Amino acid sequence: APIVAGLIAQLENHQNPIPVRRAALEAVSSAAHERIPAFIESAYNDNDEQMQAAAIYAMGNQADRRWLNEVRIELASDSPLLREEAVRAAGNIGSSELVDEIIDLLHNDDDIAVKLAAVNALGQIGSDIAREALSDLLEDAEAEDLHETIEEALEEMDILGQMALLEYNPDEEE
Repeated sequence: APIVAGLIAQLENHQNPIPVRRAALEAVSSAAHERIPAFIESAYNDNDEQMQAAAIYAMGNQADRRWLNEVRIELASDSPLLREEAVRAAGNIGSSELVDEIIDLLHNDDDIAVKLAAVNALGQIGSDIAREALSDLLEDAEAEDLHETIEEALEEMDILGQMALLEYNPDEEE
């Protein structure tokens, strides 16, 4: 596709400023093109935090479990920006493998953006443990600044759960 080719050309041009390359990576990351994972790895290994953040965003945008290890590592990053992107990526990937780390960030991270991203990620993952963690926080007055986002995440879980039930047909042959 011409758009994907144009975005890849922007990524390959290292004369481009980082914001341009970051935007190109984020925009092209959901495309099914064989070179995208290499661009993500290159950005992830870049010394610039903005490029690393773009790579983590792109990992989540791919919604591919192959990136779980990198996302897990960044959940423990010293950088609030990288932690926030990692939490979002974990939610987009949708694996319940990272729920414990996300719940830990929800309770212990000092950055409100990371906490809000954790609430949304748990809503996307939607496991029983995620639901229980969110419901418990809804009862916690100290987490009042998260309550509205928690309610939205629980509603999203309910909607996704109802959609899954609608799609399930036990009579269908596999």
